[in-house]
Amino acid sequence: MRKAVLYYRAKPDRKIPIGFLVFDGKHYSFEYDETALKNSETSSLIDILPFSRQTVTYSNKLFPFFSRRLPDKKRRDYHTILDRFGIRNNAELELLFVNNGRLPTDNFEITEIR
Repeated sequence: MRKAVLYYRAKPDRKIPIGFLVFDGKHYSFEYDETALKNSETSSLIDILPFSRQTVTYSNKLFPFFSRRLPDKKRRDYHTILDRFGIRNNAELELLFVNNGRLPTDNFEITEIR
């Protein structure tokens, strides 16, 4: 089982936990952090995210919110990227953890819990 925390970078030196992404080997799940649900600073962020506030959300595939944070598999250098990081299995999840799911267009990032 692999688990990661989705953070919101409120400031460069301050990350607020938003929720947890879990992969059990077959299925993905996402659940909000209870503190984030009650925090006025993060509550409005949660409203724009595509996950239910009340329940754990499940999927057979990596959720689009996370998969859009990965290099396109159609890129010519996609396999070069995998080789550079020594990624062999579950490339999506590994790539997500390697680049922390960062995008230049938002302040979210994901960090694996070890």
